[in-house]
Amino acid sequence: TDVGQEPHFMMLFAAAKDVGYFSPQKQRCDHVGFGLVFGPDGKKLKTREGDTIRLADLLDEAPKRSYEESVRREEEKAALAAQRGETYERLTEQELRQNANVIG
Repeated sequence: TDVGQEPHFMMLFAAAKDVGYFSPQKQRCDHVGFGLVFGPDGKKLKTREGDTIRLADLLDEAPKRSYEESVRREEEKAALAAQRGETYERLTEQELRQNANVIG
């Protein structure tokens, strides 16, 4: 779930401990939040309103978007260098794709 759900899980874990469902000395309960997910309109998605994106789809989309943003930034840097009369050594296609997979 997203990080906004963490307080709810902390309360759940505390209640489970209080009723003896689990013992922190023997077991561990963690909430692993993955951040927030925003829709195309820039607003946080709300699952109760039917706004959902599967995590697998989100993870598949991340390298693509990272690549596109990196290409855009490389173009900006090259244009700025050209305006200044400087040269700019762009990242290679292989470097862009590798970075996108690491970042995404």
